[in-house]
Amino acid sequence: MPATSSHKLRLPRDPDIFGGALAHIVIPKGDRDEVLGQAWIAAPNTLITCGHVVDQFVRAPSSLTVKFPASGNRYVIREIKLHPSFQRHEGDLVKFDVAALTIDLIEPESSARSLPVTYDKEIDQHQTLSAIRYPIHLGVYTTSLSPLAQIGSFLGPLKRNDRFHLLHDLALAPGDSGTALFDGESVVAIHCGDTATLPGLNLPTTSIRMALSVDSLMALGVSESSNNEAPSLLNIIPGVVAFLICGIITMAIFAYQYQGKWSFSSQPNFMLTVSFEKAPLDYKFGDALKMTITPKSPCFIYVYYIDDTMALQVFPAPHQTAIKAQRDASSNAVIESVGNQAILVNHLPGGTFHILALKQDTPPVKEDEEGDAHTYLLPITPKKLLDRINKLVTQQPGEVLHQQIKAPQSKPPDKS
Repeated sequence: MPATSSHKLRLPRDPDIFGGALAHIVIPKGDRDEVLGQAWIAAPNTLITCGHVVDQFVRAPSSLTVKFPASGNRYVIREIKLHPSFQRHEGDLVKFDVAALTIDLIEPESSARSLPVTYDKEIDQHQTLSAIRYPIHLGVYTTSLSPLAQIGSFLGPLKRNDRFHLLHDLALAPGDSGTALFDGESVVAIHCGDTATLPGLNLPTTSIRMALSVDSLMALGVSESSNNEAPSLLNIIPGVVAFLICGIITMAIFAYQYQGKWSFSSQPNFMLTVSFEKAPLDYKFGDALKMTITPKSPCFIYVYYIDDTMALQVFPAPHQTAIKAQRDASSNAVIESVGNQAILVNHLPGGTFHILALKQDTPPVKEDEEGDAHTYLLPITPKKLLDRINKLVTQQPGEVLHQQIKAPQSKPPDKS
């Protein structure tokens, strides 16, 4: 197979195509699931994950559950087959860290599009790779049940003349082991872990991570995907850039609680990092809520809160719009209060935060409609504000980022 001649950034045309094939390996921990790793459909009733994720359960595969975020379906693993050369010894590098799982799939997973696998593809050093997975185990979320795309680079083989054990720099984390890595056309590797946590490696930076070539799946009896099964995959285009931006928006909120989708700019540097201090299940009654927004390029940031009865402008504070809305790259916008009142999480269903980032200062609220200086209450109805936001997104494509975040909700207060 000839080497790829182009170093252009390439991703699957629509990562949602593969959403139904992506899964989590989970084990019950009290009243919640612990995500051990990622898995993906490579063939009928066959999923791929890392060997170290499941090797302790080879004799009791039914102890683990495979959960598909797209459908919510759960399956018991019928068989775990480790790579014939899998080696895991204390103080040493895990070798041929891959496994095939046999599962009796039903709809919609039984007809889901498997991830495209092509063998004997040569990867250029520094070639761009992408990962597609559901990272809700990290507190990272997308407002729809859509997989997130992330990019990085292939750094080369772990050792000279070792075509199986590879290095990359995609910013994946614990719980991401087993994630498929794409070269833009098909799966070329399986992410195995951070080198900082892998025994036997003494690399100078924690940004270097391990992967295993997809060619290792041949030993597990996985066949190549036929060309007519795989969707066409294109060089990056604005629509893909838009989706990629979604993959680097980090939030401490779980995906399945939200419904809306991002609307995106077509400009690759127009992106935001939005973070919370806690995951939703960690909020207790009365906890303070703090949201930090960091733009990656200059823009104007507005944040509104909307529920069934009212609309608030929570950032910038009313009467400070001209000063506070404009943000330079990496200039944080912090939201933690309305007036002089801290935003506190309670047990009642809340409304929705609407985050807007604009290339031009054209907010949906007019200058003569400033919110009350103490309550931040806007003199327009929630419906009117929503209509204006939607109109802004429609009329200024490529100039507006819009996100909806449902307000976190705590358990009822302890009456004891």
